[in-house]
Amino acid sequence: SNEIETSTGLDLNVRIPSDRKVFFQKRVDDSDPSNTPYSANLMVIDSSGKVGIGTSTPNNALTVIGNVSATGSLSANSSAHFGGNVGIGTVFANKRLTVDGNACITQELTINGDLNVDTDTLFVDASTDKVGIGTLLPNKTLSIAGDLSANNSLFISNSATIGGTAPISYADLTEESQLVL
Repeated sequence: SNEIETSTGLDLNVRIPSDRKVFFQKRVDDSDPSNTPYSANLMVIDSSGKVGIGTSTPNNALTVIGNVSATGSLSANSSAHFGGNVGIGTVFANKRLTVDGNACITQELTINGDLNVDTDTLFVDASTDKVGIGTLLPNKTLSIAGDLSANNSLFISNSATIGGTAPISYADLTEESQLVL
C-alpha cells in the first residue's frame, strides 16, 4: 500500500485503478509517524466512485454507517427510505413519523388503521368503520359527544330518535312538514 501525506494545503489528485479503493485513515499516534498504526477507516472511495463513511464497502453512491447531521437542506429526487422513526421539526421522534409544526398534504392521504386527532376531537375506528367526534368510543356510524349545529338543513333518510323518545320516521313527515324542536 502506498501512503500519501499532505499537510501543505496542496490539492491531491488520485487515480484509482479499477480494482482498488482509496482509504482515508487517521494515525492513532502522531508521535512516531514511521511506526504508528492507523485507526479504522474514516472514509473510503471505491473505483466506481461510491463513498463510504464508517464502512469500507459502500453499496450506494454514499453509504454512511453512524449518525448524520445536516444543517441545510436534504433532498431526494426519487424515494427516501428510513428504517426507524423520523422526526420533522423535532429530534424526539417517538412514532414512525413525528411532525412538530404545520404540515401540508397536497395529494391524497391514506391511513391504514385508526385515526386519532388530538386525543378525542376526531376518532376513526378502522376495524368498525365508525367515526367519533368528541369520543373515542363511537357506537354508531357517526357518534357525536357534544352539541351539533347545522346552518342550513339536516337530512335524515329513515328515522331519528330524539332524547330517547319515540322515533320519528320518514313516513311521518311530508315534503311541506317542518320539525320544530
